[in-house]
Amino acid sequence: MITSSNGQPMICFTVNEIRRMHAILSRPAHPAAHHLHWSRWRRRHQARARQCHYQRRRERQ
Repeated sequence: MITSSNGQPMICFTVNEIRRMHAILSRPAHPAAHHLHWSRWRRRHQARARQCHYQRRRERQ
């Protein structure tokens, strides 16, 4: 995992995320900053979901 500029954990870019960002940034319907912000939010959310998933599995064992 990597961390964002404010220290929050994020997952690394996935192949699908890279493809999606390329498609969006090559034909943007919104400003690039909007898509980059959404990508950072999504990756932080996925990192939190992953941590919660692992924590629940540890608690069941």
